[in-house]
Amino acid sequence: MESTQGRATLVRSEEVWFDDGNIVLQAEGTLFKVYRGILSRESPFFRDMFSLPQTVDTVSDCYDGCPIIAVHDSPNEMKKFLSATHNYENHFNGHFDCVDYVIILRLATKYQAETLRRRIIEILQYVYPDSLDGFDKSRLAGAHFPATHPLHKLSLGDLSTHVAVINAANDRGASVLLPSAMVRVLVKGIDFVVNDARAAPLERTSRDAVLGALPALSALARQHTFEVLFRDACGLSDQCMQIDYCDRTRRQLVRTLENPALAHVISPFHIIGFGSKSKHVQNLCPDCRAALKKCYEAGRKQAWEKLPAVFGLPEWDELRRRAKESDIPGEPVDAQMDESEVDIESG
Repeated sequence: MESTQGRATLVRSEEVWFDDGNIVLQAEGTLFKVYRGILSRESPFFRDMFSLPQTVDTVSDCYDGCPIIAVHDSPNEMKKFLSATHNYENHFNGHFDCVDYVIILRLATKYQAETLRRRIIEILQYVYPDSLDGFDKSRLAGAHFPATHPLHKLSLGDLSTHVAVINAANDRGASVLLPSAMVRVLVKGIDFVVNDARAAPLERTSRDAVLGALPALSALARQHTFEVLFRDACGLSDQCMQIDYCDRTRRQLVRTLENPALAHVISPFHIIGFGSKSKHVQNLCPDCRAALKKCYEAGRKQAWEKLPAVFGLPEWDELRRRAKESDIPGEPVDAQMDESEVDIESG
């Protein structure tokens, strides 16, 4: 609690003001009239605060017949947090964007609103999933999810959001979001991570972890997803029907997959197709093409399971457990990556 500023300078929130509310929160010069019971239900922090004995000074500090509690958050952030706690339908009606969810995640953790915190993590996992299938769907969705998707208004290519999610997940324990968010940042290239203004807010430890993950990311591609492309043998298959031609095609395919923005590192989660339009793949003989497809499909899954370790994070199962339980706020986690893909095709 702290004394409020002069009443003449206070402004009621237009979006979060319930006439029959029974508590007023003050964020800087903005007032929010809400329900004590809802805040108590959602947040042990506020429940404990409301249970404290009321002093004479506290009772006299009122507005519109309700006690005022001052909070140390911006009006915009508090508006989003209170809107989420008082109207759960806002979660899936396109009312919020990804940056809003990051803000709500931060305040939900700060005020110990664990149910809301877990719900926001689940929502953000549509964009930063813990499964390879979800990761592919998010990338192939384009700039936005389909109109039928509950989160269709979210921007999926906003690099600033990727950075904000990384910082929030590092600071607030939503570490299950980190591998996907980090990959989405890293694949945009070394220059982006180091010099782009949108990456500037990325915390130093995270930036170091993202850049330091490049060798391990390359190893995942070489040892798993595209292992057959880097074998000593000329052909991808022991039954290769045209060794010289397939070897030349293999080298062309490697050059196509290499990402110049990542010092020619190949992403292990690069998407390639095996249809008639995939020029390089179709130039392989049937046996080599089949060998590549088998390696690619199994290798991407193996690489995904090892992705958290690239950034110094626990295994996926541990990250999922933390998402369902309470991560420790402020628990340090390592850097992040994302992939700037040079897709041959989306398959």
